[in-house]
Amino acid sequence: MVVKSETVSLYMQNNMIKSINGLGLVLDDVMFKPSCLLWINLSNNHLKELDEDLGLAFPQLKTLYLHGNYITDMSQITALERLSELQVLTLYNNPIEHIDNYRLIVLHTMYKTMENLKKFDQVIVTRQEYDNCCMIGNLRSIKNLRSLKVPQNALKEPPKAV
Repeated sequence: MVVKSETVSLYMQNNMIKSINGLGLVLDDVMFKPSCLLWINLSNNHLKELDEDLGLAFPQLKTLYLHGNYITDMSQITALERLSELQVLTLYNNPIEHIDNYRLIVLHTMYKTMENLKKFDQVIVTRQEYDNCCMIGNLRSIKNLRSLKVPQNALKEPPKAV
């Protein structure tokens, strides 16, 4: 007999977990409302891939620890794009950490769809980093840059030559 429990945090670190595919479905059997989880710690496992359905399974997730795994492919980070409420993310001590501009690439990926990420790899995301992501990826119009103050008249199109 399984006794379901209600919680907002899930600690699964240090368990040699190799896959989290279908994690939401598994948790449905042992938890009340796993979709209400706010914090998941999957650090120090053997993860190489992330489940594309993380955002669907855990729409309210605010903190996700994935440090100390075996993620080698930067494309795996796109699975995190659907976590629209995510504020804290760790990926350090994964092989992807050694890719040039790793932090900027991850932030760029995360900021494509949201601006909620406040802390990445235990370091606060600065306004300058946000702006760099916007400019590099051409993600937002210049009006949305946080740390660059541009006069409104500078944003108008120049007069056309006659």
